[in-house]
Parts: sequence; C-alpha cells; structure tokens
Amino acid sequence: MVGNIIKYVVRYPKKNGIEDLLKTRTYLNRLIERTEANDSDD
Repeated sequence: MVGNIIKYVVRYPKKNGIEDLLKTRTYLNRLIERTEANDSDD
C-alpha cells in the first residue's frame, strides 16, 4: 500500500490529477485502518 501511495502522489500532477489524489486517499485510509487494527491486537 505504501508503494501505491507514493506512486499516485508522485504522478498526479502529470497524469490523472485529482483522480490519483483520491486513489492516494483510499490507500492511505486502508493503511491507517490496517495499522490501527494491528496496534489494537497488541
């Protein structure tokens, strides 16, 4: 997921603009949810 976040942030100005930023948000939210779930397992 981190790779996708980086990819979409880097390419958004020259490729798909806001669409890539929205994809970045989606992957970031998933990463946050997964991290929170893993932290609560401890």
